[in-house]
Amino acid sequence: MQISDNSYGADKKTMPAGFLYKKVAKIISDQIQNKVLLPGDRLPSQRRISQQLKVSIGTVQQAYADLEDQGLVLPKKRSGYYVRVFKSSSILSKKAECSTPSPSEVTVLETAISVMRSAAQKNLVQLGSAVPNVQGEAVVQLHQALKRHSHKILNYEEDPLGYLPLRRQLARRSYNTGKSFHPDEIIITAGCQEALTIALRCITKPGDIIAVESPCYYGALQAMELLELKAIEIPTSPTNGLDTQILEFVLKAWPVKGILLNPSFSNPSGYLCSNSKKQEIVRLISEYDIPLIEDDVFTDLRFVSDRPRTIQSYDQDGRVILCGSISKTICPDLRIGWMIAGKYAEKARNLKFISTLCAPCHPQFALADFLSTNKFERHIRSMVSDYQKKQDRLLSSIKRNLPNETRATQPQGGFLCWLKLPDRINGLALYQSGIKEGISLTPGEICSPSGRFKNYIRLNYAVASTDQIEFAMKIIAKLINEQA
Repeated sequence: MQISDNSYGADKKTMPAGFLYKKVAKIISDQIQNKVLLPGDRLPSQRRISQQLKVSIGTVQQAYADLEDQGLVLPKKRSGYYVRVFKSSSILSKKAECSTPSPSEVTVLETAISVMRSAAQKNLVQLGSAVPNVQGEAVVQLHQALKRHSHKILNYEEDPLGYLPLRRQLARRSYNTGKSFHPDEIIITAGCQEALTIALRCITKPGDIIAVESPCYYGALQAMELLELKAIEIPTSPTNGLDTQILEFVLKAWPVKGILLNPSFSNPSGYLCSNSKKQEIVRLISEYDIPLIEDDVFTDLRFVSDRPRTIQSYDQDGRVILCGSISKTICPDLRIGWMIAGKYAEKARNLKFISTLCAPCHPQFALADFLSTNKFERHIRSMVSDYQKKQDRLLSSIKRNLPNETRATQPQGGFLCWLKLPDRINGLALYQSGIKEGISLTPGEICSPSGRFKNYIRLNYAVASTDQIEFAMKIIAKLINEQA
């Protein structure tokens, strides 16, 4: 596919040098809008565009990064950039509705606990709690490793940082994040939830303001509520991610003490923050001298070719606290997470020590054994393939069964789908009625400290079978009709 020559009519000399990439990006975006470049088409090589437009390769690289930020194109490893393919006309891509941001008290705990309890009911079709498919062979192998260590009688783990062989295995894999770590930089925690809570305690005191993406992971909001923190919402788009202009406005206007983000396949919206935007976020936290907590639990479950880099990998000053776990990739019940706390490492170690002393030993032994082989990588490839198929089936079922006004995200990783329902529909009431009808889902309003997203729901497509997904969509359609 070629870009037509008549796109280059304007005189580039009239454009300031710093904005040339915007002009290049607009030329290509216009051709996408006008159907000259179609979904799935490969964009011309950067060298070719550089030669045709007589601009530098760097300008073209900036233009392609800008198109990626707009959600119009996707990079493929060793292949170039392609026009993004949307499988459905009902894809949610609008920026989340958000008035001028201001701090809010956080009150999601009661509803969030109810949602989590419903996930434990075996008689329900589980589309609610964000848990992975735990039926894979790797999960069985991990539990076999756990049994091999169960006979050992132990005292406390001798190192409060966690089992050293496990930290070595995590450090060995850390190059995938874009920045390698020493084992002594890693603190083992009881899941990512504890890591997030410790990180918040490192940087705040009661009454402080934290900037969060909107919509936001409700587990992070639970921790903020218990720590008596206030939240200020930064709107996001499922395709473009965090609005960094509004983030900068908030940092200027309010005494923000930190930022909490889930930038790679965010829970619940599934957005993937581009590398250029991650670099912009690092610039902002450096300029305003504030810390950032990065929730990195979904990044390995990528449908794109390369593992996205972390925000932390661009940080040279130790301002970013990186938190992860195996709860979304393998299984949540082992409760193993970790954090790399940068300049807050000493305080994080002390908080971990006085709160839970150390993480349980046997799960750490088992996970260290498991990660010493290539079983994890095989498991991830299998899960990603399964989740991609299930996402297709869910989006198809949504289109068949739910009202035409319904909009759904199409994330490029993870296993969560964020739905905007017709304006008249209440997601919390839908959740409550769904329990009675045999399905669980997550109401959108608990993903906002101010109770936004009342007509949104979050669905997990990792666990349910194709038949269960179809059954659940028919139930949701029936309940929507009853509400309407």
